[in-house]
Amino acid sequence: MKKKTKSRQSKKNLIGHNTQKKTVAINYMQERQVNKSKSYEVFGFFILILLGIIIYSDSFDCSFHFDDLKRIVYNPAIRNLTDLKTIWTYAPNRPLSFFTFAVNYQFNRFDVPNWHVVNLAFHLIDACLVWWLALLIFSTLAKKDDQMARNKKILAFLTALLFVSHPLAIQSVTYIYQRQVTMVAMFYLLSLSLYIKARLSDNGNTSKILLFTGSLVSAVLAMLTKENAFTLPFTILLFEIFFVGTKKFSMNFTDYRVIILLVAFLAILFIIPFSHSFSFFKPILPGGGNPYTLTPGNYFFTQLSVILKYIRLLCLPLSQNLDYDFPISNSFFEARTLISFSILLSLILLALFIYKRHRIISFGIFWFFITLSIESSFIPIHDVIFEYRTYLPSFGFFLILS
Repeated sequence: MKKKTKSRQSKKNLIGHNTQKKTVAINYMQERQVNKSKSYEVFGFFILILLGIIIYSDSFDCSFHFDDLKRIVYNPAIRNLTDLKTIWTYAPNRPLSFFTFAVNYQFNRFDVPNWHVVNLAFHLIDACLVWWLALLIFSTLAKKDDQMARNKKILAFLTALLFVSHPLAIQSVTYIYQRQVTMVAMFYLLSLSLYIKARLSDNGNTSKILLFTGSLVSAVLAMLTKENAFTLPFTILLFEIFFVGTKKFSMNFTDYRVIILLVAFLAILFIIPFSHSFSFFKPILPGGGNPYTLTPGNYFFTQLSVILKYIRLLCLPLSQNLDYDFPISNSFFEARTLISFSILLSLILLALFIYKRHRIISFGIFWFFITLSIESSFIPIHDVIFEYRTYLPSFGFFLILS
């Protein structure tokens, strides 16, 4: 009887020992896989940064052009880094952008390579944020699409590679004054990424509060950099609808996060337009080489063709130009305007139609139109087309392409 008991005990010990060995082996394999994944991420980060540097390595001697001269070279407002009031007064809508010009001037005067180094640094940071944002977006599909869930890291990295290397970004990076474009994209992408991280996080309230606070601070910084940051509440709403929302829509008005978001949203929709007295809708009279008057109407009709041109350049970046001579459309019923409107409307309808089956593609289309809306809608801007305006919207295109 004692022998049987000892035999059973030894079997149990053996089983326990084997189980322990298996657990150790599994833990070792998991740890090894995590370390391997981290190594790939570090290698990917190195490739992304190196690729960006190689692509723009011959741009550091590009001289000041166009607005660079008026806004930087001959601008006394950026001569004194400590005179923040003068900087704010000169550019109340974009004080943060001009502050970086003042910093550059303080340390480098007009040594042009150093100005390009700063511009490129913002572009490389943007590429890393695109990687992170794309990874967060693909992660939300984990339960809905196993194929994308398995390949989300590759897809996110590919999105970042396309973003850092596409020729349509050249103007945004090498045109010194348009540093504003890469800067606003940096704060915009960071704000949205932190918001998504907070929404998807299972950590405690303290972690979520920090993430939401970071998102709000980044949003404010984006809005102090360039006006297209005011589309941020709409892209947040877009994310909620596409990747978080349920069939039954509900909103808890006792949640402080909802209240903060609503206040910020209403401020953007009402306070900011009223503070400008809707002056941005005023027609732009002929001048600066333009023989025509730009009204909200003919600017919008022209933008229908311009947006189509942007899409063509994203798909096939040939015949790029720093200063386009683009024809103005004065009627909705011009053939070019009607054709452009029909194609763009078809894209929007396609995005609605494939919303359930191909959510990423649908999201990318809406992202493109929303982030482009400030500069390509009813608000007249002196130049009807500039390639740098596609910088932030292009993320939607690269997300689809990857």
